[in-house]
Amino acid sequence: MRELNIINDLIEANGYLTIEYFIDKYSVSKRTLQNDFSYLTNISLEKGFILMKKRGKGYLIEITNEEKLKSFIKDLNRMDSKPKVTVENISAYIALKESYITIEEIVEEFNSSKSLINKFKVDVDNYLKEYNLTVERKAHYGVKINEALEKRKDLITNLYLKENEVIRKYINKIIGQEFTYIKKH
Repeated sequence: MRELNIINDLIEANGYLTIEYFIDKYSVSKRTLQNDFSYLTNISLEKGFILMKKRGKGYLIEITNEEKLKSFIKDLNRMDSKPKVTVENISAYIALKESYITIEEIVEEFNSSKSLINKFKVDVDNYLKEYNLTVERKAHYGVKINEALEKRKDLITNLYLKENEVIRKYINKIIGQEFTYIKKH
């Protein structure tokens, strides 16, 4: 979760960190980071820190209650179990869905930004073509793979064997621990 990484960066820094530092590090837009900082600023007092911004210098964190901050970081760590944004992970997420999914759902699943997800559009299309799959995009509906689940099985199986985190999470959620036993045999 980007907020967790931002907090950790600020704690480890010896001074102010600029918005450009975060743009380069996380490959997200200035607007996305401004939203992150706005959120962190709004909750900061109740979470044990103060987020300070100085024009021309950037952001600095002041810890006011170490226990509250540790608790907040612990909560963020639990939420940080979201998969990374990769071509394979986005392809896997789309392949597992029967109906249209919105870009907002993909953004939520990967705790990312719309602009970052959109950067992967061509790469995802090309990756899926390797499996003879095509993505259909409709305004107000979202995206889906045109082909039936039967045709998506090769992709899903190959990604599972590559230990893709999206596929594994989905299968473990549905089948549970019994699948680990079946796989061993």
